[in-house]
Amino acid sequence: ATSGCVASGLVGGTFAPSLLLGASLGVVYHQAAARALALLASAVPALAGATSVANAPTFAMVGGAAFLSSVFGAPLTSALLLFELTRGYELVLPLLCAAGTGPVVMEGVEQRLDAARRRRARRSSG
Repeated sequence: ATSGCVASGLVGGTFAPSLLLGASLGVVYHQAAARALALLASAVPALAGATSVANAPTFAMVGGAAFLSSVFGAPLTSALLLFELTRGYELVLPLLCAAGTGPVVMEGVEQRLDAARRRRARRSSG
């Protein structure tokens, strides 16, 4: 259903999957950051007590806001929606930052993909 909605340009069926995928990517990023900081702390003993990462649900919320704003191009709506779900005032700044940078990253990816398609089309026609 999601693939059909996205392919046809409809918005139905894209909201919940966007939140799920963004939250999942946020948790994966949390795990990678926690492992990287643990390795850093073991390599540099002076940093042992100074390296900590926020909990996984925080990263899930921020990832969901970033992905949702990337898909729909509505960063403020995404950040406010996730804030209202959690009522976590400590999440306001990370939500706004992630939701604001999501569409910018998406636009850069789309531009690179379009440029690659144009190069491929020129090679095949020429």
